[in-house]
Amino acid sequence: MTIHVGGKSYPLSKKLVCYYSTFFDRAFNGSFKEGVEQTIKLEETSAETFETIVQYMYTSHVVIPTTPITKVEDGEKEEKISATHITQEKITRLLNFIALADRIDLLGPFDSECPSLLWERSVLD
Repeated sequence: MTIHVGGKSYPLSKKLVCYYSTFFDRAFNGSFKEGVEQTIKLEETSAETFETIVQYMYTSHVVIPTTPITKVEDGEKEEKISATHITQEKITRLLNFIALADRIDLLGPFDSECPSLLWERSVLD
């Protein structure tokens, strides 16, 4: 079974994906085109966000990597990236994860418990 996202292909365990996501369970185990072909293309999300979903499926944790603290643009000198920028990037990545998790029904009904659980797991790890 393969999931295509943002120009990348992810061959994954059907049992794992269907266990964690009712969206994928219905798509791959139903009579839909995806069930017959055992492939699906996810639009409106990035490979980076989907990789975080896969990370969660395998580990039950969300770890948002830290961006390097410097950047170089076209041979210019290095600029330090502020801690605020890094924090904003982590929050954006976490929100993208939550939005996709909700879309594919990764965590079941998305009630008030889920965002705080995800926040604790990603921030405290």
